This record gives sequence, structure tokens and C-alpha cells, in this order.
Amino acid sequence: MEKRQYPFDVRSIEQTAEDYIRGIDFRIQQKGMTPEEAVAEIQAEEEAEREAADYIRIVFELPFTVCLIHKKRKNILGFLSQVLRDAPFELISLSKMTDVNGFWLHLLRLDLQVVWVINEIEQAKDIALQSIICAMLRRERYAPSGFPAIDFATIRLVLAGTAEDMPVCFNDLSSFENTIEVMF
Repeated sequence: MEKRQYPFDVRSIEQTAEDYIRGIDFRIQQKGMTPEEAVAEIQAEEEAEREAADYIRIVFELPFTVCLIHKKRKNILGFLSQVLRDAPFELISLSKMTDVNGFWLHLLRLDLQVVWVINEIEQAKDIALQSIICAMLRRERYAPSGFPAIDFATIRLVLAGTAEDMPVCFNDLSSFENTIEVMF
């Protein structure tokens, strides 16, 4: 008997189906939802993610910074890899930066042609670091004392963080006129 060839990856489909069923089961067991409520919640999350991805693709054609506010369990790197498709990007996790000077020196070494993804902005507890993030959100030219400036208006930026523990200065992102907030 000849082995049948499919124009799609059957294992990938099986894995997706298993993940979906596990997601439903988790919601039923942990959240006390009915199967219908669990499916509705998953579908709403998937739709929000699709809308966020479409929005980001459109915004990157304009001179804006995208600020992603996501749930803690979200795989932000996987999401951005899909959204940005072939566009090269540099991921910078604020939790891995030891100090503001080190962060700034790291930014100065980055390629201006790639998308800068600053992750974990909720970790910006230091006032100096918050000033840098605010300059990014405003898309202005900025430099900490003693360093060369960076013009954030010329860089494609994604600032990402979880809604929990977000510093107060980032609570009203609508005050940054060149920033688009996407929550998912």
C-alpha cells in the first residue's frame, strides 16, 4: 500500500488540536468553566491576538512606536516572530540589564535598521530607566548625561510588558501621542 502524501503537516495539525483540547481542559478544571465558556474564551483570545498582529503590521508602516501590554503567560517572542515575519529584530529584556549605563551602551551598539523590541518594560523601576522608556514612547531624541543621543523617531520600536506591576508613569499610554497601545 502506498503511503499517502498531504499538502500540509499532519503532525502540526495534531499538535495544535491537542494544545487546544488541553487549553479547554485547563479552563474547565482550573477556572470552573463549562466547555462552551472555555471555547469562547480561547476564541476571544485568538481573535485579540490576530487583531493585535494585523494592527502592528499596519502601524510599522507609520512613524509610531507600538507598546504591547500582554498577559504574563504570553509567549511574546513567538508572537513577535510571527507578526514581524521576515523583519529582523533585536530583543532586549530589561530584566537582564544590570544598570542604565549598560542599557544605553547596548542601545548604541544596535543596528538602526532592525526593529528594537524592548521587553519587560514593567521592570523599569529606576527613574533614569523610566526616562529612557518615556523618550522611546515620545519618539524623541534623547541621551542620558555623558552619552551620545539616539533619535527614537527614526527607529521602529516595540515596547512590551505585562499589565501587572507596570510603573505608574506608563499607566496612561494615551498621553504619548506617537505610541499605539495594543493589549492582548
